Amino acid sequence: MIKLHIGYLIETWIRDHHITKTKFAELMDLPQTNAGRLLKNKSMDIGKLIKVCQVLKHNFFADICEKPQYADNIEIEPVNIGRAIENRLKIQGITQTEFAKKMGMHQPDVSRLLKKDSIDTEKLIRISQILNFNFFGLYLPLDDSNPVTIENLYEDFKELLAENIASLDGKDNEEAKAFLKQMIDMTFKATIDKYKMELKRSEYQKKLAGWQIFDKLNSDNEEKK
Repeated sequence: MIKLHIGYLIETWIRDHHITKTKFAELMDLPQTNAGRLLKNKSMDIGKLIKVCQVLKHNFFADICEKPQYADNIEIEPVNIGRAIENRLKIQGITQTEFAKKMGMHQPDVSRLLKKDSIDTEKLIRISQILNFNFFGLYLPLDDSNPVTIENLYEDFKELLAENIASLDGKDNEEAKAFLKQMIDMTFKATIDKYKMELKRSEYQKKLAGWQIFDKLNSDNEEKK
């Protein structure tokens, strides 16, 4: 995932599958000159790459992630990539200012980036490297061998919260307790948001239940303040 020429990857695939550039342009509903330029681009907007996957009936995210078992799965779930990046920053305890410095960007530009629901592949590669997390994998199906449910996550974090706060009892340090609770709540939110994006369509109702659980948790927290 370090070096990727997305246009070359697609061009190689259509050549190997005997699809002409004229046919590719027709499938993409583009003038042939525009389609040709698309295949020469080193980077591509994620939204456009999803369309390429759908018209060619091949999941190029699987190629990027070296997961050939998902190559034929073109039911690509929408991902709010800005939110996914923001959640990863929270999980790793990295501020937007620190992230901006690592990216060589200004903080306001990072703030705008985290509000985007799509991003170009070259920038996403760099972000994946900096945060040591393959964001392209979010566009692949959830691994059935290790199912995750919102209910289990909620129970795990409730238990973790109770254990950690109980360990501080008797220390007369309300500030430490408040900070600990804030960190656990933040981690819980980031985890819930992550799995909201990753849960398959077949688990949609369970995902909605997860939203309700987290909304209730937020509401309970607000009432205690």
